[in-house]
Amino acid sequence: MNDLLLIISLIFVGQTLGCLIGLIKKPKENILYGSLAFVASIILGISFFQLIPESLKIAPFHLAIISSLFGIVIFRWVDRTLPHINPELLKKRKAIH
Repeated sequence: MNDLLLIISLIFVGQTLGCLIGLIKKPKENILYGSLAFVASIILGISFFQLIPESLKIAPFHLAIISSLFGIVIFRWVDRTLPHINPELLKKRKAIH
């Protein structure tokens, strides 16, 4: 139990410090884009190297593959359905009008 509490505390402190740094000092675009790419690669790595193999151990092969494909289809549908709003483009449009 103490290990779990330590891990949760470290995650909380890390996220809080990262948030405060981001609020106090606006990061450069290169740093922001690099950190977003890093986080995206971690998420993909976790899903391909941990979640999918675990699902293959628990469920039959065809069910795990169908579920993974269903998740990809739902993700693509949500990505295409929800509007994308770029604040920089909104500022430029307001400046033009």
